[in-house]
Amino acid sequence: MITNSIKYRWLAAAGILAVALVGGIALAGARCGGGGGGGFSGGGGSARPSFSSSGSIRYSAPRQTPSPSISRPVAPATRPAAPITRPAAPITRPAAPVARPTPPAAAQRPAFSQPGSGSIGQPGTPSYRPPNYGSIINSGGPGGIQSGSITTPGGSTIGGIKGPGGGGAVGIVGSGGGAAVEGGKLVLDGKNGMMLCKTEIEAPAASETPAMPASPPASWLTYHLAHPGPGNAMPGDPNCAFFWKGRYHLHYIYKNKTGFVFAHVSSADLVHWTWHPTTLTPRKTGHGMFSGTGFITKEGKPAIIYHGQGAGRNQLAFALDDKLEQWTKPVAIMPKEASGEDSKVRQWDPDCWLNGDTYYGISGGGPPHLMKSSDLKTWVSLGLLMHDDMPTTLGVKANEDVSCANMFKIGNKWMLLCISHKLGCRYYLGDFKNEKYLPEFHAMMNWQGWEFFAPESVLTPDGRRVMWAWCLLKNLPIQSGIQSLPRELSLPEDGVLRIRPLRELETLRHDEKCEANIIVTSDSVHKLKDIAGDTIEFQATFRPTQARQFGVQVYCDRDGNGGFPITVEPASSTLTLGTMKVPFAIKPGEDVTLRVFLDKNMIEVFANDRQAAVAPHKYASENLGVSLFSKGGAVEVKQVKGWKMRSIYAGQ
Repeated sequence: MITNSIKYRWLAAAGILAVALVGGIALAGARCGGGGGGGFSGGGGSARPSFSSSGSIRYSAPRQTPSPSISRPVAPATRPAAPITRPAAPITRPAAPVARPTPPAAAQRPAFSQPGSGSIGQPGTPSYRPPNYGSIINSGGPGGIQSGSITTPGGSTIGGIKGPGGGGAVGIVGSGGGAAVEGGKLVLDGKNGMMLCKTEIEAPAASETPAMPASPPASWLTYHLAHPGPGNAMPGDPNCAFFWKGRYHLHYIYKNKTGFVFAHVSSADLVHWTWHPTTLTPRKTGHGMFSGTGFITKEGKPAIIYHGQGAGRNQLAFALDDKLEQWTKPVAIMPKEASGEDSKVRQWDPDCWLNGDTYYGISGGGPPHLMKSSDLKTWVSLGLLMHDDMPTTLGVKANEDVSCANMFKIGNKWMLLCISHKLGCRYYLGDFKNEKYLPEFHAMMNWQGWEFFAPESVLTPDGRRVMWAWCLLKNLPIQSGIQSLPRELSLPEDGVLRIRPLRELETLRHDEKCEANIIVTSDSVHKLKDIAGDTIEFQATFRPTQARQFGVQVYCDRDGNGGFPITVEPASSTLTLGTMKVPFAIKPGEDVTLRVFLDKNMIEVFANDRQAAVAPHKYASENLGVSLFSKGGAVEVKQVKGWKMRSIYAGQ
């Protein structure tokens, strides 16, 4: 039997607490963290309980009239008041009312009141009212409730009971004769009145770190960065790239049980990557993590700008440590018009860069918009991104979708890497005029589906611009979230963009083989003797020819037939990968050099450092040959050099 006062003490592991009392009073599942509601409803008792300043449960006379509605308590400065900072329905949190242990004499307990009839409804809704019968006051202890709201140990006021364990609810029900109020204190007889505790904690945001399994499937890619789990990187956009304190950092999207999050990897060479704990999650930020970029502030600190999925706003956050594992609470970007009014521009995939002493930012979509700021706090809308003088001969309209935007200086031009969800990955070259972007050139970077999509780039310490893209290769037994091989971009004086494989990839080469001075007669194939495999790189150089078509076939059979053709067709200025046609013009008298990377079911091809393409291909494990072919004339192959490629994953 429990006598005297009942101390309401928080248990570190307690998630749901049910207190069975007499008096016909019911408190409907007040949830911790604001996810649920609760309240007292009249059930026949003449006394109403409250928590005393010492934590005791006391009774006083019931209210005679309903209490007026109360507004939602103001959140502390560290928690933004806007509802976007708090997911509407966390995956692990059941819908209200919260399940409770069945108390004794369940048949006798009154039904719980509906929100608005004396119980506390969902916080932040019109039905969020204090109870008609019974109020709860601040206990002054480690957690308490005040005026129908819940005060956390830190003093912030939210819509649910919160203890050190991070989860909980209370329910008080009548059980018939098992308790009495003596001297203003509750006394239980230990038979019909008792205190019940049940643990049902909503787990805190435990960080997870993606990692390759000890024995990955044999079909998995070996020298492409890809997501190994947990969760699924769909989409798997690369985002927020930096070179910081001697290491490259890259983020990419994946989805776990908390929602869309940013994976974080770092590398000393852009080839071998280490996963960091996943810390940029909805539980940390209050929203999902969608596309954005990284930049260095005027003060020399890393910052990220991205779209808060589900928040309707683009967001900024700033690094708190040199490992880039801890970030400030995100700040929503709230641009103003020149008139001072709030901008009505739709917010979508953002980018931010520093030009002189001014930050410029893109809010993507169709059409894209531009804004600027001197301090990353006050933003002024500049209207549409594209200049009115944008040429009509570029093959795209000025209002075309600009998502996954990345603007940077290259050569003597400004390059805008981006996607259109309709067209795919693409880029502009141009300049700024009157704080508007005036493109002069436009070209595509993928031509079939989303096999090369959602680009991101970083500037290396030696001045190279390196980019990646997410490669969505469907219906293949490989990882999700595949990143393309890193590509070096440059713009020489001739104004033609150069696209080369990252030079550090050469460190993966071993077991070099070479064949030279090969003549491939018209309408025939020449199978290479020593160059074959499904994790290789090879480079073939063809002399100028009158042949109608020429190229290489990979994953061909023992006779050099079948497989996947990579074809150059000079007359149509086309490079074809399987059935995918890619524009590629050859200058008169120019050699053609194809650099081909095979990584299981993924093929990447670079042609004369002016074009590059990605293609998927299913192959039979016994067909690993490489052959040369020519149609409509003979072709001379100066040299074919090949290498096996090491895995970028430790122990693989």
